[in-house]
Amino acid sequence: MKTMTKLTLVITGLLVAGTALVGFGAHSMEPEEHAQWWVKKLTRELELDAVQVEKLETLKETLLQARAEMHENHDAQKDEVIAMLSAPVIDRNQLNEIVSAKTQRVSMIAPEIITVFADFYDSLADAQKQEVVKHVSEKMRHAGRHDHW
Repeated sequence: MKTMTKLTLVITGLLVAGTALVGFGAHSMEPEEHAQWWVKKLTRELELDAVQVEKLETLKETLLQARAEMHENHDAQKDEVIAMLSAPVIDRNQLNEIVSAKTQRVSMIAPEIITVFADFYDSLADAQKQEVVKHVSEKMRHAGRHDHW
C-alpha cells in the first residue's frame, strides 16, 4: 500500500473515531472529563449494553493515550517552529524532520486506534450503527467551515 494511501486511511480513521467521541459542547472540560462526558452521552443515546460500554471505555482510554503521546514535546516543537519563522531563512530540512516525526507518530498510533474503534463499532446493532453514521456525517459536513478566515 502506498504511503499516501496509508496516511489517508489513518487520518480518516482518526477523524471518524474522534468525531464519534467528540463533538459539540463541553469544550471547557479537561480531555479526560470531556471523554467521560461523551462515554455517558453515547451510552445513553445509543442505549449501549455492558459489553458495548466496555469497548467504548477501551476506545476512550486508547484515544486519551494517543492524545497524550501526540502532545509530547508539543511545546518544544512549537518553540522550534517559532524560532524557524524568526530566522531570515526557513530551515526546510528541519521543518521536514518535524513534519516527518509527527507523521511517523500518527502512523504508529493509528492502527491501534482503528482496531479498537472497529471493535466497538462492530459490536453495535444495525440501528446503533445508523445513528453513529448520522451523527458522524453531520459533523463531517460542518468540519472545516470556519468563516472567520
